[in-house]
Amino acid sequence: MRNGLADGLQRYKCRAWGNTFNALSGTPLARLRHKGKWLEQARAMADGLTVHRAAEQLGVPASTAFRWRHRFLALPRGVKPAALAGVADIDETYVLESFKGRKVVGSKARKRGGRAAKRCLSREQIPVMVARARSGATTDYVLTDTRKAAVMAVLKPILPPAA
Repeated sequence: MRNGLADGLQRYKCRAWGNTFNALSGTPLARLRHKGKWLEQARAMADGLTVHRAAEQLGVPASTAFRWRHRFLALPRGVKPAALAGVADIDETYVLESFKGRKVVGSKARKRGGRAAKRCLSREQIPVMVARARSGATTDYVLTDTRKAAVMAVLKPILPPAA
């Protein structure tokens, strides 16, 4: 049921639990301030501005522009099609595992890019599969195993049975 307005958004109250929420609750945009500057932030990201340039342009601290950027980028991450229709192209790529931001004992730092210690496939490389239909629908998966059965298990729900 409706429960007033807060920051220009309609508030609702759950009759069963008594919790209040709005349209942004439970989304990456929840609890972000300065809603009037979000469109400008989106434009700054589309223009490829750095965090500091975007912060200058918006008149907010760099930490705010950084937080907004990551929250805005979190939105499309979860949007994946349930199934692909028509002609679909599928390919895989291998990315070196990165421990950036994690405390890992015994791992040496590496510069951007870098190379695997072993040639060909190894445990240092993480397989990522990308599937794209000609209609434009795209999805991706981080594979835990590159054997046929594991790949087919990932593809079965998104591809039509005749594929």
